[in-house]
Amino acid sequence: MSLAQGLVILKHPFILAWKLNLEWKDIERIEELDVGILREYCEYFPEDGPSKVLRGYLGSEISAFPKSTAQDEEKEDEEAKSAPMTAEDRLLLMTDGIEDSSTSVLAHRIMGEYYLYLDEYESAVDTARRAKRQVLLDAQVSGLALTNNSDAVSILLGTALVQYQAPRHHPEARSLFDTILARKPANSAALLGIGLVLQENQEYANGIEFLERALKQNPDTKIKAEVAWCKVLQGNYSNGLSELEECLVDVASPDPRTKALKAQVLYRIGVCMWNMDESKASRKDRSKAYARFVSSLQLDMALAPAYTSLGIYYADYAKDRARARKCFQKAFELSSAEVIAAERLARSFAKTSEWDLVEVVAQRVVESGRLRPSPGSKKKGISWPFAALGIVQLSRQDYPKSIVSFQSALRLTPKDYYSWVGLGESYHNSGRYIAATRAFGQAQKLEPELEPEAVGDAWFSKYMLANVHRELGDYDIAIAGYKEVLSFRDREYGVSIASLQTMIEDAWHNIDLGFFGRAVNSVRQALGIAQDIATWSSDAFNLWKSIGDLCSVYTYIQSSVELLPAQDIHKLLGNDFDLEAYGLLAESDGVDWATFESSAMGEDAGSILKYCCHAALLAHKRAISCCAHDLHARAVAWFNLGWSEHRAYICRTNEDAPLKHLKAAVQCFKKSIEMESGNADFWNALGVVTTQLNPRVAQHAFVRSLFLNEKSAQVWTNLGIFYLAEGDIQLANDAFARAQSVDPDHAQAWLGQGLLAAQLGEAGEARNLFTHSFEISNAAAPQIQRSYASSALDHLLSSSIPSKETAELLQPLLAVRRLTKQ
Repeated sequence: MSLAQGLVILKHPFILAWKLNLEWKDIERIEELDVGILREYCEYFPEDGPSKVLRGYLGSEISAFPKSTAQDEEKEDEEAKSAPMTAEDRLLLMTDGIEDSSTSVLAHRIMGEYYLYLDEYESAVDTARRAKRQVLLDAQVSGLALTNNSDAVSILLGTALVQYQAPRHHPEARSLFDTILARKPANSAALLGIGLVLQENQEYANGIEFLERALKQNPDTKIKAEVAWCKVLQGNYSNGLSELEECLVDVASPDPRTKALKAQVLYRIGVCMWNMDESKASRKDRSKAYARFVSSLQLDMALAPAYTSLGIYYADYAKDRARARKCFQKAFELSSAEVIAAERLARSFAKTSEWDLVEVVAQRVVESGRLRPSPGSKKKGISWPFAALGIVQLSRQDYPKSIVSFQSALRLTPKDYYSWVGLGESYHNSGRYIAATRAFGQAQKLEPELEPEAVGDAWFSKYMLANVHRELGDYDIAIAGYKEVLSFRDREYGVSIASLQTMIEDAWHNIDLGFFGRAVNSVRQALGIAQDIATWSSDAFNLWKSIGDLCSVYTYIQSSVELLPAQDIHKLLGNDFDLEAYGLLAESDGVDWATFESSAMGEDAGSILKYCCHAALLAHKRAISCCAHDLHARAVAWFNLGWSEHRAYICRTNEDAPLKHLKAAVQCFKKSIEMESGNADFWNALGVVTTQLNPRVAQHAFVRSLFLNEKSAQVWTNLGIFYLAEGDIQLANDAFARAQSVDPDHAQAWLGQGLLAAQLGEAGEARNLFTHSFEISNAAAPQIQRSYASSALDHLLSSSIPSKETAELLQPLLAVRRLTKQ
């Protein structure tokens, strides 16, 4: 070191000696260096990396050294004199220099301080971390302790970590400051850093203690302002305001280095005034807090919190939404730490359904790191950005991501009612119904704690919970849930339609189980709901689709068809009707309002069945007219009408022209395919109805459906039945086998395999397949009941040894009984 210092004194241009003399000096502050040696270093080695950093630093606003003397200026070239260095040029010069200064702790310390001055905290953290590694390496190489250098770099790193993504890195910053204070209890920078950390954690009393200790060691106006601000945050507005006004006097000088501090003090005085008197008149008074906010921005146009406060003033008191939005946008552009401005922006974007912008705002706040409080902090977490992301993802049907977002929100605020509802809805839409039940249950537990203005939203969780029970097949619980919602949300369209559809689904479920009386009761209740909806929303597609399904239910329980409430259905269909809507396909199926009214329902089952089919057809025709502006709904409506025409054909309601309804069904399915050719269900339906009319078209339709969805067991089964009807045994067997591999629990595939075995004369194999189909289907389908009962009874009658198994006798008899009852 002495040799290097000697060469520097002699001004010998040996760069290693100059670097050792500068880098290995153990100094707490950069201003402890000899400015003359720094300038000479820059003169002798102008292209060296540290030299560029030093040149930029010596001419910057943060330099503690005096500006160049006249004698020094003479040494500069004329070009530099004629074009003084701008702040942008200085930053470029220093950035270029730091890239060539990987081993210079001094260059990194200077660059880190300059980044702190520019509020570039991320860059300051990266620079300080590199400097910390280099200090350790220098200490190992030189054998010197370099304690002051190490502490200075640690303070630089800790100061940057306090601000960077606060409070994420506060534990690390606190650890660095504690280590320094253990050796230097009076270090003002470390005391200030801990005071700021405690202030962020809302531990104001402890924060004031540390800040006042720092102030005793260093009577700096900035530290004094932080003490005053901590008192304001604690609620001691009078003392805080007086101390802030004292600070304002201290920074009254025109020094540009104190300009930003003066702007910050003015802003904090404004906040103090704003909170001291919360009356509307005081806050609207432009000579008070408003004037301080504006003055602070006149001094520092990059002071983001002032824009936030102005935005709140314009939004809540001046009622100027345009200006408020501009203020919030400016605040958030300047700093992602302005969470209040971000929340206001997100809400305004959400009101106008600008979900992409909501996502951008919320994602930036999440990435800022300010949401989760540091361990042990009294500060509450901020969950709304995660909830906002969850809502955006929910609207995009990205349910796995929305689940993660709502879970993140609930980790921060476990009692957030809306996040529980969002999580439950995400679970429901992704098919995780048990988890959805738990989420909605948690939401309902929080209902008593809701704010008065939010109590009106509590019905939604009950409605969604009813939807979950509906998906789980708990129809009675679901219907009770819908009724509870309708008791205080009368004529809520979505809830009423869901209740109507659930009752019809319950009827179909009871038919599958053989409870035909329960099915009739469900249909009667559904009819009452439909009559009520028709009085205030008679043009709803789902209403008429449900009425058509309601009428079709009676065609599947023909033993109870005489219980059909014909007058109620006739009145419902005649409510505010349009003759043109009922005239659709009348030339093909012969059913319109005139023929429906003229054909009075007789007392025999045949005429009642015909009445049911025609009523269903008219309801589905009216559904088509109700969705003229929705292409997808219109395609579905034609699809529903097609199946209703097919059901009328199955029930043989037109003996004079038995294929009339089947041909009308073909027309319906073709129309639905024209509107939505990529729907596999539409092609499958076309294949079913054309199997008898045109086998080539039917085969093409089934193949097309499988091309769109090759994992449909139902379509593979239908294709197998088609091949069986055409006599192609091998292809039929392949199709049934493929259906069984896609869904082993698809009973119709096993039924088809059994029919194939029966056709080949393998009675035992056919009986086993029919039995398996009967067991896995819970005896739901009439075809399965018929095939199983027939094969089982044939076996029993042909067997020479009487069966002693009761179940072997009872099951086929029960299947026959259900067939006859149906």
